[in-house]
Amino acid sequence: MHIITLTLSALVVLEHLYIMFLETIVTSSKKTARTFNMAHDQLQ
Repeated sequence: MHIITLTLSALVVLEHLYIMFLETIVTSSKKTARTFNMAHDQLQ
């Protein structure tokens, strides 16, 4: 049970890091626009 908890926690951490990466570093990329369901020109 302990391993399952650690694995799921690690997946949540990775998801949050990915979202933070998209929002802070690659804010004007097409992948960011697709992930957040926004138009590409709205991000620029």
